[in-house]
Amino acid sequence: MQEICARQMKFIGEERQKKLGSAKVTVVGCGSLGSFVISALVRSDVGFIRIIDRDYVEKSNLYANGTFDLSHIGKPKAIIMKDAMKKINEDCNTEVFVENLDYENTHLLDGTDIVIDCTDNMAARYLINDYCIKNKIPWIYGSVLGDEGYIMPVERSGKPCFRCVFGNEKHPENTCDTAGVLSPIVFIIASLQVYEAIKFFTDIGTSLCGQIIHVKLGKKDSELINVKPNLNCKACGTGEFPSLKRSGYRLISICGKDSYQLKPHKTCKIEPETFSKKLVSLGLEAENLKDVMIKIEHEGMKSSLFRNGTAIIKYGTKENAKKLYEIILKALD
Repeated sequence: MQEICARQMKFIGEERQKKLGSAKVTVVGCGSLGSFVISALVRSDVGFIRIIDRDYVEKSNLYANGTFDLSHIGKPKAIIMKDAMKKINEDCNTEVFVENLDYENTHLLDGTDIVIDCTDNMAARYLINDYCIKNKIPWIYGSVLGDEGYIMPVERSGKPCFRCVFGNEKHPENTCDTAGVLSPIVFIIASLQVYEAIKFFTDIGTSLCGQIIHVKLGKKDSELINVKPNLNCKACGTGEFPSLKRSGYRLISICGKDSYQLKPHKTCKIEPETFSKKLVSLGLEAENLKDVMIKIEHEGMKSSLFRNGTAIIKYGTKENAKKLYEIILKALD
């Protein structure tokens, strides 16, 4: 692997390269941003990478992604990513969780030095923010939409944090699916996230903690926005951490065509093999996908159902998504 990153080592030096070799990173989300971030980290010889992603590959994912191809459609993104990285570096130490990150499994963020956010919805970012601040884990926020993107590194102290900027939980209507995205901005923002991570481990350059970087294609310069801690922030200010509290069954819109995330009232433990058969008996098309989730198709909608009862439902109206989830909940009773 040292030969692959030889040019990088000439720039940063052997000692800094060794620091990257012992670094541990968690990447949440394995779509356009995440796949580029993971690939760059592997090629930079980062020692350990944990990948958390709930989704499987669709044809629309191929547009701004250098890893997935047509043969990967229908397969879990995280597993495909791990296999692809092995072909770049057979010694690559990666750990994969095909799961939806929520308040019940935030412990998946433990045990690494930094978390990189490559998710597609605000709820996940609030969750990452609250958990990382509470547990003093540095993390890097990143998002893209249209021809612009943002990144914000949050230091271990958590001040200022994501909530200081975006306030309490709000879920914007526009997503990459509704507003679109240009692939160059994906690569730029992912590169900046990786650069901030490399700076964190090697102390090269100046940390941008306390600032947001805004990049818009066509503008001559990127914009640096200074951020001040909010004393009333529910995370780094008052320590309430609302995203870490158990909530009831709720539906939120996420990035993707008519896509929704639904969570149950109570913790569930689903066995995909047996539960998929139960869903079939209720009239749903259900397939156990490698014992990590169940793929469901019903009246034009597609759903990924996870072991904890969380479902991602796509290609339906909000009301139809609720009806499908109610069938799933009935099977849980």
